[in-house]
Amino acid sequence: MAVKIYWQDVWPEKIDSVERLDIMWDKLVLYAKKVLRPDTEVTMGHPEVSGIFLQYPYLELLNNRSVIEGVVRAAKSGYDAAMIGCYSDPGLHEARSIVDIPVTAVGESSMIVGQLLGRKLAVVTVAAGFVPIIEKNIRLLGLESRFIRS
Repeated sequence: MAVKIYWQDVWPEKIDSVERLDIMWDKLVLYAKKVLRPDTEVTMGHPEVSGIFLQYPYLELLNNRSVIEGVVRAAKSGYDAAMIGCYSDPGLHEARSIVDIPVTAVGESSMIVGQLLGRKLAVVTVAAGFVPIIEKNIRLLGLESRFIRS
């Protein structure tokens, strides 16, 4: 039985200041095909409006609507599950509250798998602005005692 998974990205498909994003999108789909069953279909969606680099809670707030709407469209279109492709998990809980399909996200998934692989966890980020967002998500998952403090 084929499974349809929707990957909701937080970046628009094209960003004027970044060349050749298609290489990244193609590699993500190629990787998915390597780890999923051959009959699993993965479709990547991009928001029309995006804060692009969500290192500030305000930009995340602006971006969440587009992310949530993408997940809602996927559920209405018959997808079996949705994945939010951003480590800060924007719109995850809100999307889960309004659709009947499983919705997961990169940050939460990696933290849960990390618990299985080691006693202590750490997150390395690309910008200091992500720290409060990631710390909030760690608290929401009840994993504070599992993470190494900086």
